[in-house]
Amino acid sequence: MEREMPDNSVVVNLNQFERSRRAQVSAETLSILHGCRDLLIEGATRVLTRQTEAMENTLLAMADRSPLLETRNTYYGAQGILSKRANELLSACKDAYCQDFSDFAHNREKTAGGELLELSLVDDHDFEITLAVDKATSRLRYNCAEELVALDARIAHLLGRTDLAENDNPLGPRALCDAMLDGITHMQLE
Repeated sequence: MEREMPDNSVVVNLNQFERSRRAQVSAETLSILHGCRDLLIEGATRVLTRQTEAMENTLLAMADRSPLLETRNTYYGAQGILSKRANELLSACKDAYCQDFSDFAHNREKTAGGELLELSLVDDHDFEITLAVDKATSRLRYNCAEELVALDARIAHLLGRTDLAENDNPLGPRALCDAMLDGITHMQLE
């Protein structure tokens, strides 16, 4: 038997509130999200394809300015990969994004490669990658702040949530940056 709490009570009966679980996404909502996903990934692919030459030129300029031979060779290697395997790279990134989106749509959390139950030091390489992804995400968010706030609100409404953290939006910059990193990782490039 559940007792009614008086209105002036300072005790909150937690049984009155629904647990905050992610509800299953309806078929109609899923259809809308998949349409948005397809538009986003195709648009991003088109833009990256158009910008490939500019990215190659930037890498060459960075290599020319680099004082260290090792860094210069890294830039030349990245430029070579971009010029010879750009389509494969974009395809790997697109596949990674679609897989992450599918995991989100089916309420599966992205695995971090095992359970992390203890604190540990972060490898310098992993730290640099995290910083690069955070910086790219922040730049995208800054350049499109107004639009992304509206997108976050709309996606939250579609998912039946009151709000959505900016990095939890499956159509947001963080998802794109993570997918690009995952695509590059799956190609097993240096």
